[in-house]
Amino acid sequence: VVPIRPEQPQFQVGLLYGLRAGAALALFVATALLLPPLVLIGPILLYYVGWFPRDLPVVWRVFRHYDGALVMRGLALAIRRSVPLPDALATIGECYPLRTVGRRVSQAAETVRAGGAWCPALRATELISGADAAVLAAAERVGNLAWALEEMADRALRRELYRVQVLVQVLYPLVLLAVGVAVFVFAVGYFLPLVTLIQALT
Repeated sequence: VVPIRPEQPQFQVGLLYGLRAGAALALFVATALLLPPLVLIGPILLYYVGWFPRDLPVVWRVFRHYDGALVMRGLALAIRRSVPLPDALATIGECYPLRTVGRRVSQAAETVRAGGAWCPALRATELISGADAAVLAAAERVGNLAWALEEMADRALRRELYRVQVLVQVLYPLVLLAVGVAVFVFAVGYFLPLVTLIQALT
């Protein structure tokens, strides 16, 4: 930062203030333009590298249909290999990387082993919807359960992707507006003393 001395000419004083203000504003605007994409894309990148805490109570509910799709795909694979449903649910519950989801699937496995129906038990985990449970129950009756599980998993993934796209489209303008307001307030607060100085010098 170039120091401003009282003995400098008035023009130089105003010029130095202007350069200082312009550099600070340019830095702030550059940061503001990069902030919205980082806010929206950052959590996704952190999740893929394993640094995003998706096991939190609120966070996992946002992605529960994604977890439900993975569980259904695991069940489809187990059925194609002739693994009993209670054992398949228990294995998925033990191996699933999110403890919240694994615990719920393990509870469903215990319910099925105790004689309960597997569709209502899986529905109680909140990983699949009531419509998905009805389709899977009907598919089990006609012998197409593995195929139905794969189809329902693909459908759940498409729905989850659509929700994420809608969320990004809604949040991006709001984040951009908030950053724009911050830039405006910063610019006004930074340039107001400069305007006052120029008026005093003239």
